[in-house]
Amino acid sequence: MNIIFTRSFMNLRMGGVTIYVKQLIKHLDDTEFSIINLVGLEKKRFLNAVELVNWSNVSIKRDLFLFFITFPFKIIKHRADVVHLNPSLEVKGLFRDGFFLLIGKLFNLKSVVFIHGWNEKTASKIKSCHLFSTIFKMIYNRSDIIVVLANEFKHSLREIGLKTKIIVETTMVDDEMVPIKNVYNKCISSNHSNKINILFLARIERSKGIYEAIDTFVILRQKYSNIRLIVAGDGNDLSEVKKYVDSIGSHGIDFIGYISGKTKEAVLLNSDIYLFPTTYGEGMPISLLEAMALGNAVITRYVGGIPDIFINGKNGFITDSKSPDVYARLIEKMILDQSLLRRIGMNNFNYAQEYFFASKVTKRIESIYLDL
Repeated sequence: MNIIFTRSFMNLRMGGVTIYVKQLIKHLDDTEFSIINLVGLEKKRFLNAVELVNWSNVSIKRDLFLFFITFPFKIIKHRADVVHLNPSLEVKGLFRDGFFLLIGKLFNLKSVVFIHGWNEKTASKIKSCHLFSTIFKMIYNRSDIIVVLANEFKHSLREIGLKTKIIVETTMVDDEMVPIKNVYNKCISSNHSNKINILFLARIERSKGIYEAIDTFVILRQKYSNIRLIVAGDGNDLSEVKKYVDSIGSHGIDFIGYISGKTKEAVLLNSDIYLFPTTYGEGMPISLLEAMALGNAVITRYVGGIPDIFINGKNGFITDSKSPDVYARLIEKMILDQSLLRRIGMNNFNYAQEYFFASKVTKRIESIYLDL
């Protein structure tokens, strides 16, 4: 089966879509599926790419323009069977991939539309604007299957008027970033008496809950001197957040910047609790699944696709609250009960292996292709 992917550029920081596509292509069965084109990057070049590129790069713009022009010819030349689209729910992305979808249908291609990012403002605009809604339905009802990352997104698309098949899937964790033996040992034998590391790993922006995470830590630090907050990531609010930490004079908070690869693996392995009090319109955050895969308990909120994969008390604790006092009480339960912390870590480790490893998610996507 020959599959065309239409969005796979590496951005300055590899975002969720790029990571997902890279892992999917890496794990697809080469004897069953052939990748035709990656918007200018052939499979081997894409998978082995080390240097990160920027959209301002002239060659990137050229490759994208050429892909638009040559798309129909590539379908014919490579005898494509499926076009796999990866838009976010943003106006430009929807129109861009809508073009690819319609061209593919002219050539009788089957289509998979995987909507990764979700923008509630765009969803509301589609619902409220008759013209936009009509165009959206005219285009995307032609898809054979639409994949989303949350049941609430599926419900929203039904409200808009999409009649095509819609399923809920997850993002994925790179199998190779999880040292199975080390994580297992962490989950069964970690001693948290001397130190507990709380990790915030996300873009450093207010909507991701960074201020709530810091305030939660400050509350806990008053009672427990053995805890540490690790802040990993960069973002627009980083300098202001550092100023805030300086102004409250809190100790035990370490800013380690953007992390990836082996550094990310080591940080996740040496953490105990992943604190993610987000208010952002999340799909299925890869960082949360990675934290689970490396044996961390999770404290988070009912946002996006998170509730679909989370059982309160089994994977950690999930709440509607935005209060640092609430988060602090939930974390304190695990500080005071090491067996609970280890048990939750093991639950998450086993759960991630079964459902979120890239090799497992890819098998589910392969089944989607074969059922088209």
